[in-house]
Amino acid sequence: MVTLRRKIACLVLAVSVSTIPLIGPFGSVHAAITVVQSKGDCTAGNFSSTTCTFPSNVTPGNVVAACGAIWNGGNMTGQALTDTVLTDYTEVVGVNPPAGTPNKTWIAYGVVPSSGANTVTQAPAGGTGWFGSWGIVELSGVDTSSPIDVDGLNLTGNSTAPSDSITTSAADAIVLACMSHGGGAITITADTGGGWTALGEIEGTSNAPYAWEYQIFSSAGAKTAYFAIGASVGWTVQTLSLKQSSATVTQPIFRRGFSIPGMNSTGLGGPLP
Repeated sequence: MVTLRRKIACLVLAVSVSTIPLIGPFGSVHAAITVVQSKGDCTAGNFSSTTCTFPSNVTPGNVVAACGAIWNGGNMTGQALTDTVLTDYTEVVGVNPPAGTPNKTWIAYGVVPSSGANTVTQAPAGGTGWFGSWGIVELSGVDTSSPIDVDGLNLTGNSTAPSDSITTSAADAIVLACMSHGGGAITITADTGGGWTALGEIEGTSNAPYAWEYQIFSSAGAKTAYFAIGASVGWTVQTLSLKQSSATVTQPIFRRGFSIPGMNSTGLGGPLP
């Protein structure tokens, strides 16, 4: 009776554990770019500088990026960003918008040097009394030694379907796309197709309507960012891609089965298949 009970126990153990994923050898992979947190609804009027605050503490070694639009941006000669944790930002300002579209877009990014609560401040150059809307995002897995992959510049037009194309150089890069228009209180829709995800938008504001979105592409090549607006008006779309970190992380490789000499998934007496 004791021997029979032992055989039954071994049989149950073999059948149960044979379907459990087991940790096998370990391998190294590049850390994927991930959106950690974002805030996309910051807006202010008649300012020389204005702020936007992350919902949670930022992490050193991550990258923070920002996108926005400035009304009457043709007078803006530059953009300066600072923050609480002393990130060193690189700012990329779009070209002058087309006639009848006074809003100019901009994108900025930098590597987080220390942890903590983080409030980002923008201070456009070239005047005072600015009106603008913007958003911020924290990203992990971005190359910290040289974050930028490609500056896609910006495209302007007059239609209900703003878009801009960028040709990325690196695989697994993240593309940020920032849009503004001169149509006042009309609807904006980001991520209108092709796998884009909205990061934020402000519409119907007298400060400066804007929207931005992102997508991570596994392969390099030509990409197009799409938006939709509620009327055919002048618009501008700016794109920029950030590349994946070259650093690797170690993760387990999973396999199925349970190797005990003399036991397989059907009971006793044979090796695992």
